[in-house]
Amino acid sequence: MNNLTPVRRIPRKNRSLSGEVSIPRLKTSVSYESGLERDFVFINAINPKVTNIVSQPCCIHFADKKGQERHYTPDYLVTFSSKKTRPQLIEIKYSEELQEKASELADQFKAARLYAKDQGWKFLTVTENDIRTPILDNAKRLLPLQARVPNSDWANKLIGLTPSRLSIEQLLDKAELAEADRARGFNAALSLIAHSQFFVDLTQPITPKTIIRKIKKGGDYG
Repeated sequence: MNNLTPVRRIPRKNRSLSGEVSIPRLKTSVSYESGLERDFVFINAINPKVTNIVSQPCCIHFADKKGQERHYTPDYLVTFSSKKTRPQLIEIKYSEELQEKASELADQFKAARLYAKDQGWKFLTVTENDIRTPILDNAKRLLPLQARVPNSDWANKLIGLTPSRLSIEQLLDKAELAEADRARGFNAALSLIAHSQFFVDLTQPITPKTIIRKIKKGGDYG
């Protein structure tokens, strides 16, 4: 599954905003064709349960209501560490466009659902209401940290002191840090979150009060 590659490359100048998001955690870069697609990649890049994000993953051929042959390329395929979570075939659209073009999009979405079902996947449409949430703010904060190797001394100390569940503030208390070192300790905790060593509720802002849990091998929480 992780060997999937895009069926077509996104031209750099195809739209006003296109490019690639580097995801060090997954050792890959993922293309996007719009700001909304970029933000979708951001929020999945920091999800510790996500194991791969493939842009333009497949080309689906289908016949429309008039019997004419059509083809459709969904935006992304997202895979997960848990076998209980099916891979998700994703189409990204603004909610207004989904409403305005509902009839026009119906055939290709029906074809995508059938194709996904045959593959053991799930087809989903995702809008700005799903993407531009507090998770995106956390993603913009955490993703750059994936490119930096956590300080091993700080990482070993904080991971070793973390039981099944406690706040970042409580962890820093357990580490018996001097007041001058607490900011560095907090940044070290952020780095461990970015590198999928700690799990937090990404739907909420990350603060010293944020509850953290260790992530075990395979994406389970400690």
